[in-house]
Parts: sequence; structure tokens; C-alpha cells
Amino acid sequence: MTGLESGQAAEYVNHFGKGYATEALRALLPVVFEFMPRAGGDGTGFDYIEAGIDPENQASRRVLEKCGFTFYRVTKQDFNHPTKGLRDSAWYRIARPGTTLELSHVQHNT
Repeated sequence: MTGLESGQAAEYVNHFGKGYATEALRALLPVVFEFMPRAGGDGTGFDYIEAGIDPENQASRRVLEKCGFTFYRVTKQDFNHPTKGLRDSAWYRIARPGTTLELSHVQHNT
């Protein structure tokens, strides 16, 4: 594995738009990269983090982009939402500092 997947679920409407998610993610990223091993030839570790969101969730997209994530791809109907049924996912990635997604053998889709 060369990537780590992260996710977020926000159900607390009175906290939306205050920057808490961006602040938390910015604080978490360096810690994750510091303590998780780099990708190795034996298939352990990782050199990027991947986050999946609902493509219609513009606030989550903005949080990821503010923190340096770039759009990777959309997967069709891969998430079963409890009230909305099958939903697409938009995937974003960020490379470990000192490397790039290209060096991590990750292709960008546009």
C-alpha cells in the first residue's frame, strides 16, 4: 500500500463554515506523515493520503483543496448512504512532503 485513506462525516450544522475542519486537517496531516512509515518496496507504508467525499459536498471539497489535496477521480455509486442510497465518491490525494503524487506512482485524472 502506498496511500492512506481518510474520511470525514459532519453532522453538526451549527459548526459549519467556521474553519474547524480545515484547521483540524491542517494539524493532522503533518502528524500522520511524521508517524506513518514511507512506502517501501515490501508493500508497507505510504507516500500519500487519499480522502473521499460526496461530489455534491462543496464544503468538503474546499476543505481538502485548502489543505493541499488535489482531485484524483470519481467512482460511481460506491458509497451506500443511509438515507440517499448509492452515491458517487470524489477522491482527492495529497503527497507526503518531499515527494509528489507522480513519484508515488499516482496518476492524476482531470
